[in-house]
Amino acid sequence: MALALAGHAERIEDQLQEARDSVLKNGSEPGGVVRITTTDTILHGLLLPLLGEFARAYPRIDLELVASNAIANLSRRDADIAFRATRKPPGHLVGSRLGTIKAALFGASAYLAGRPVPLAPEDADWIALDESLAEHPSVKWRHARFPRLLPKYRCNSVLSVAGAVVSGLGKAVGA
Repeated sequence: MALALAGHAERIEDQLQEARDSVLKNGSEPGGVVRITTTDTILHGLLLPLLGEFARAYPRIDLELVASNAIANLSRRDADIAFRATRKPPGHLVGSRLGTIKAALFGASAYLAGRPVPLAPEDADWIALDESLAEHPSVKWRHARFPRLLPKYRCNSVLSVAGAVVSGLGKAVGA
């Protein structure tokens, strides 16, 4: 997962550098407030590691970071920039492919210790996204393969699902 995130982060960094070069060609230093919305997962895994360098390069830009799974309305200025993981952005938005996210089934070694290997899906304590994220690929995958399976734990963020897995509460589909 770390290698995949590093590749995404490098592409974001390259795009930020292109934007910086473009602005510097005009001879003015950018300033003001830029509101960025993204999911908690993308914020913590991709953007935050890059923002220190960005802040040093653009000291006159103030950032407002909004972590939410809700889709921001850019026309209403809910945000200036939105980062989302999607195969196909809505037709009224412009999207750039930064990479591919691959998923797998995860469980902490502390959770799996003493359980049969492989652990049958119906015997596991599942951690899953709640219905507020019903269109998320992990939810669709679980419903397609295990339609009767009910998660023991439900979360409204991917980062929370990952934290629950790391804490040894059960297993989950994650990237």
